[in-house]
Order: sequence, then C-alpha cells, then structure tokens
Amino acid sequence: MPSTSRTVRTTAKALIAASVACGLTAPAYADDCSPVKQAMLAAANTPHTSTITRVEDGKTVTRRMIQTKDQRYVETKGQWRSMPVAPEDQAEREKSLDAAKLTCSRLGSETVNGVAATVYAVHIVNEDVTSDGKIWLGDRGLPLKVENASEGRNFTTTLDFDHADAPPDAQPLSAR
Repeated sequence: MPSTSRTVRTTAKALIAASVACGLTAPAYADDCSPVKQAMLAAANTPHTSTITRVEDGKTVTRRMIQTKDQRYVETKGQWRSMPVAPEDQAEREKSLDAAKLTCSRLGSETVNGVAATVYAVHIVNEDVTSDGKIWLGDRGLPLKVENASEGRNFTTTLDFDHADAPPDAQPLSAR
C-alpha cells in the first residue's frame, strides 16, 4: 500500500517538523534548541502512542500511531498496519536533524493533560520544507504535545509514553 507507507513517512516527517515551532516572541539563547533536539531524538527511540489531528477539507482527521522498540503501527481507516523499525532509522533521523536549521525560543510553562511542560517555539528548515510550531516538553525530556504548521497544513500531535502496546490485530504493511 504505497499511500499508507507515504502517509507514515509524511507523518514521521510531520512529527519531526512538528517538534519544531512558531512565531518567536522571546529572545533565543544558544542552547534553546538543545532540549528540543534531544526530545525529538529521544521520542523516536522511546515506545509511545501518537495521536495526530489535522483539518482536511473542513473535516477533522485523526490518525494514531504506536511505536514499540522494534515495530511501528499506523491506524488507517480503522485498521492497524505494522512495519519494522530499522536500526538505521535513528541514524537517518539524527543526520536529518543535524542538517536542519532550527531556531528555538523558550516561551514558558504550561500543563498538558495535567502534566507540567516547558513550551518552546521552533522554526525549522530542513531541505525544502519549512515548519513553524510549538513543542511542549515534559520533565522526562520527552515531548507531550506538538503543534505544527508546514506547507499549508496544521497538525496537533499528542504523545503518550506510558501506553505503547502493540495492537493485536495489526497486519504487516505490504510494499506493493
């Protein structure tokens, strides 16, 4: 299913870009991007559930993704699909993040689902994609929420690192 695979890659890019944020309202410090980058890489290696919402054609579209240590599961049209997480994926993420130009600014503190978080505005340019948004980092150094605007699309992603159980009915994603 090429479209599902493309959706997963687009969603993964959106999550990386989403971990990047918007309108800088406070002065940026040299190390403001360090916790953001660390959180983005840590999230990619930590089992979690992501709920991604966006508005498409006037309708709210919600997608869920679960990542375990060795598999990624994507729910599409009510059905779960699985694909392996390759060890080289992390190296590629790190390379992509190192190549990206990030500008980050700490905005303050808020709560996400009752959990204290530090909020950052982030602007990222990665190859030909520019993204603006906000990222909420919890006290474990992991992102709790991401708002992202890229290429005319707005995404809101919430992440749950306490629940990442593989769906029992997932079918392997076939590359046709």
